[in-house]
Amino acid sequence: MKRTAARLTAVMLSLAMLILLLPSAVFAAGTAKIGSDEYATIQQAIDSTTGDQTIELTADTAESITIPEGRTITLILGGFTLSESSGDTISNKGTLIITGTGSVTNSTNGKGALVNYPGATATLKGGSFTADKWYTIKNLGTMTIDSDVKVYTETGSSSLIANGWYGNAATDRNTSYSGVQALLTIRGGEFIGGMNTVKNDDGGRLVIENGSFSNSTGPAILNWNITQIYGGIFTVPSGYVLANGYFDNNGADEGKMTIYNGLFTSGNGGTDYLLGYGVGGSEGGEIVINGGAFVGKTDIGEDTPYKLSIIGGMFTAAVDPEYIDEDATVALATYDEENVYVIGGQEMLAEILAVAEQGFVITVLQGDLTLSDVAVGVTVKNQGGGTVLVNGQNVTDSITVEESYDTADNSMLIYVGILVLALCLAAVLRGFRVKRMSR
Repeated sequence: MKRTAARLTAVMLSLAMLILLLPSAVFAAGTAKIGSDEYATIQQAIDSTTGDQTIELTADTAESITIPEGRTITLILGGFTLSESSGDTISNKGTLIITGTGSVTNSTNGKGALVNYPGATATLKGGSFTADKWYTIKNLGTMTIDSDVKVYTETGSSSLIANGWYGNAATDRNTSYSGVQALLTIRGGEFIGGMNTVKNDDGGRLVIENGSFSNSTGPAILNWNITQIYGGIFTVPSGYVLANGYFDNNGADEGKMTIYNGLFTSGNGGTDYLLGYGVGGSEGGEIVINGGAFVGKTDIGEDTPYKLSIIGGMFTAAVDPEYIDEDATVALATYDEENVYVIGGQEMLAEILAVAEQGFVITVLQGDLTLSDVAVGVTVKNQGGGTVLVNGQNVTDSITVEESYDTADNSMLIYVGILVLALCLAAVLRGFRVKRMSR
């Protein structure tokens, strides 16, 4: 019996030693996996392999992870929540792709859900991201955000997303702008809250193609360098929806914002001013509006340090002629006591205004305009002194169309929708108080 017991003890000790020598991934209660291999932590999964890897969360976990330089990691959230253990929740120095449903959160003071470092590339294809004591996302590299992403915060202590540098070592994670812009491209998604919803800071280039941006503390977009907006919905309940600032900072704060399309609604139901400025900035910079629908007032005021140039767009309030391009045609479309000022080139205005329905009054305030197939009951007035043609007839004063024309061109429906939407929003939205934004 003694010999049998001793032999059994020896076998058990050998098995114990064997277990200790085997990879912990095989026996750990996993929170992440690569294929069928489970790992106790996400960082362990990252560090235990080389090359491109896809890592999937298998449980909620509190962990601060780093993707090293030279690595490509696809992180599938899998419906779970990744929160921080200490520091930023995700620090990316390589190439990171985040997909699936689930959340990345952070509640540590001065830390964010995701920091993308200089030279790194991050693509967000899914998930929700939130932090309540710092930026939710800080981008210093190249980042793309797609339509299945939500970024939000319930506090206004910091901007929701910061793109570029602030000029503070801790805030910039001990990096500095070296002439390579931080590029953030937003293709869609939902973005809610923060001191500013998106702040494009020193050395940042921001490109917005689509998405929904809302804020109850400051503007939806605060630009210090270069921002281009091609679409999206931008809304604030009080104050300015957009703000622009400039610094003489070796080209890092050029203060250039260019708008091509989108729907922008200022506070108090679109009765506040649309455009503000970055507090503390210097004189310089420019906002150029090429198109889009704007619910609110456009006067930037004498104390605004940048230039405003309007080439095209639709506005629910009158626009000061000093901001309007001298070659643009300006028309006022009035329907049911609501007004929309339509500014742009001859072709664009003709497409929009030619689909006006019965009861519309179109007053040409500046430039030339030719309208074809205008519906019965539409009145066109010429108050600008230019050449105005309606259904082939020269209008020097006013005309109301009496003959029927075919206006069933479906390609124009999108313009009708935008025009009616702009008209209705001014009456529907009601608001709050004006508030200036800070940097």
